[in-house]
Amino acid sequence: MNEKTPAHIKKWLELMETTFTNKFEKRSEVYEEDFGEENLIFVDILNSIQFEMLTGREREMYDEEVRHKLAEIQQREEGRKEGRKEGRKERDEEIARKCLEMGISEKQIQELLK
Repeated sequence: MNEKTPAHIKKWLELMETTFTNKFEKRSEVYEEDFGEENLIFVDILNSIQFEMLTGREREMYDEEVRHKLAEIQQREEGRKEGRKEGRKERDEEIARKCLEMGISEKQIQELLK
């Protein structure tokens, strides 16, 4: 690799060097958004290689981080579901009030909100 190396190739060579030699204290993470659609297979390959190079303790830390992120995602989704449920309840109550004001019977309102 030298000053004549094309930029798009230089980026890959640097990533490969970092991946294979592990000369940096912190591994270089490879993200899909940094590369074009045609290069995503190489992103997957480099990330897989880096994962395989993790020590046992690093894998434990990685697994713990993944569990933590999955729990966050699950809590967020549960919160959204609860929020949507609460929003529907408030909307239904408002509809019911308006229907009662219009003289619609409770039985008809119940049918409407099913």
